[in-house]
Amino acid sequence: MRVRWVFGAALALGLLGGSYGAHGTPRSGPLTGLDTRPAALTAAGELDRATADLYRLYALMAADRLPRELRAESPEGTAAKIGLPLASGPAGHRCGTPILRAVRARLDELPAELRAEAEELLAPPRPAAARSAGQVGGKDFSPVLLNWVVTENFSIQWGPDLTNEDGSLPVRDLDANGIPDVVERWAELFEASYRTVAEVLKPGVPDTVPEGTALASHRVPVYIANSSPDQLFENIDPTSGIYAFTVSSPIPYIVVNNDLRFVPPNDEGPTAEDRIRGAMKITAAHEFFHVIHFLYEPSVWNVIEDDWWLETSATWMEDEVFGGVNDYHQYYPGWTFFVEAGLPVPFGDDHYVTRAYGGAIFAKYLSEHVAGRRMMGELWDLIRPAPAPGRRILQALDVWAASRGFSDLEEMFLGFTAANAVMDYEEGGAYGAVPIRKDSLTADSTTDLLPPVFPPQPQRIPAPSYLGATYLLETGGGGPGVQVALSGAPAERWGLSLVLAHPEGYSLALGASAPDGETSIAVTSLVDFDRVYAIPSYLTPPVDPAASVSYATTATAVAAGDPVPPGGVGALSLTPAVGGFDASWSPPGDPDAAGHVVRWKLENEGTFLGSRTFVAPVTAAEVRGLDVGTYDVDVFAYDRTGNRGPSPAVLPQVVVSEAGREAAIPPADEIILGAGQTVPTSGGGGGGGGCFLTSLGP
Repeated sequence: MRVRWVFGAALALGLLGGSYGAHGTPRSGPLTGLDTRPAALTAAGELDRATADLYRLYALMAADRLPRELRAESPEGTAAKIGLPLASGPAGHRCGTPILRAVRARLDELPAELRAEAEELLAPPRPAAARSAGQVGGKDFSPVLLNWVVTENFSIQWGPDLTNEDGSLPVRDLDANGIPDVVERWAELFEASYRTVAEVLKPGVPDTVPEGTALASHRVPVYIANSSPDQLFENIDPTSGIYAFTVSSPIPYIVVNNDLRFVPPNDEGPTAEDRIRGAMKITAAHEFFHVIHFLYEPSVWNVIEDDWWLETSATWMEDEVFGGVNDYHQYYPGWTFFVEAGLPVPFGDDHYVTRAYGGAIFAKYLSEHVAGRRMMGELWDLIRPAPAPGRRILQALDVWAASRGFSDLEEMFLGFTAANAVMDYEEGGAYGAVPIRKDSLTADSTTDLLPPVFPPQPQRIPAPSYLGATYLLETGGGGPGVQVALSGAPAERWGLSLVLAHPEGYSLALGASAPDGETSIAVTSLVDFDRVYAIPSYLTPPVDPAASVSYATTATAVAAGDPVPPGGVGALSLTPAVGGFDASWSPPGDPDAAGHVVRWKLENEGTFLGSRTFVAPVTAAEVRGLDVGTYDVDVFAYDRTGNRGPSPAVLPQVVVSEAGREAAIPPADEIILGAGQTVPTSGGGGGGGGCFLTSLGP
């Protein structure tokens, strides 16, 4: 049997960063996500790119300035116009941060009259009246809106038109302490986020998160949107579908949407109130991590090309802080469907849409299969400007991969594509499945470059773009061995992953790559496996993005050899952790292991509850998401021809005594250090009465 797969590789990546041509005409493709309203006109040539940028700001902050045909009268109307489904499916924007950053990065390219209007919308907050900076508990804060409370690390500020988190009136104050309940809730959630983010980045030393920055002595301002009619900066169009945004001023500040009726379902609970409270949780975690991003961002960072990591890592952090909400699940179907597009590395302008949030699955891979949650702090330490000028995200990922034993980012990426084939993640069952572009490795197919289509069609095989992959599947198994070969243009670097899925639920992941596009993987026997995934991955940006080159992959049956399995793992150590356990081991020495599988089951049970596959050189695991109980743990190696090594004669055990938990949310009366307010005797926030309070004192 000899099989040939041919697929086009015309990789129209676009111009790096995107820019304006003569007279403001766009040089790159139409915008997506929140950009969809102006995108239709841009694509038709009726709207130049500069005006489209300004319209994106309108759509976020000042919808009444949009042309009437581009306005939406409700969140439901916006969903139809900007791709934000409210009930299910992949969503587009939910964070306005990258929109503001991208427009600010291109201000110099805007015509003078448009730039002036953009600068008005981007202007930092100004006090409504003469206000002086105050200090409570040793940290400064600068009141801008008339009403405020201060906590250990934040100042929460709002105006006279405050509503409840569902946009309703009158504002509730159930504990009758003079502070609106919604303000107390935001304060509690931001403080919980601060504590957990600090622990993730710098375990054991949370006070070092803002070291060397203005936040060492200043609170983070959080402004509640649309509560002050004389403040443009804190407007969020209620039809935009935006949860919040964060601005990288000298003191970074956050603006949160206080009308969250539009948010889609999440796992917080079945009611509308649950859904909104869940959205408030992940907003606090996501936006506060943006504040941390701005403390680490180096001068070499390119906003247009690198900001995808802001959204990817902030979405990952949501689940670290509030693991039960799982709002991020909604973004994975859109990401997994277009896996050929690779990581959300922007070669063009569509990097702050669904794929940037869905890209959190890549961060999940790094934390669940390579280095645990500590990877996030390690990566941002590589990005940050001190002591060197800093690194851009792909550079940092490349250096970090080498620090973990991989040759480079591209080699580490092959394990990521393998994990996605079988969704080998803690919550992988909720992530959806990557589309199989070819469901038989024994059928010939030839195709030119094809755009992705919906629903997936196996006969269409889009070529992957940089750091992307195409998934091919053979079912049945139970046969002799196979050799899969990949060949391509000598100047291009491709990789190949092979995943052997076992009926018991675990899988073996094999990977190979070569700078000349020629590589192969041979498996001596498929008797134990019922599915085989072959995953060609494109690892190098092409010299000519417009070039169209065909690449071929062949699969040839080979006779089964005498299996010489690797030996058992050595020095296995198990340590209980909250909601799971940590494991470390040493690989067998001869032959070198291609990877290891960790499986676990409750003691005295015959069926394993879960497994995870770790490709070499990884020899440690953090397994979480387990219930309280005593677990038998099996760790075995496999080699580069698919032979698995022995399990321990007696499976070691680990006791999980504490289930996984979300960040502890401190009560408001423990964290609110002071408050002040001057409001009119009528209006939304005043509830028709007097002031909520005069002061809680310093």
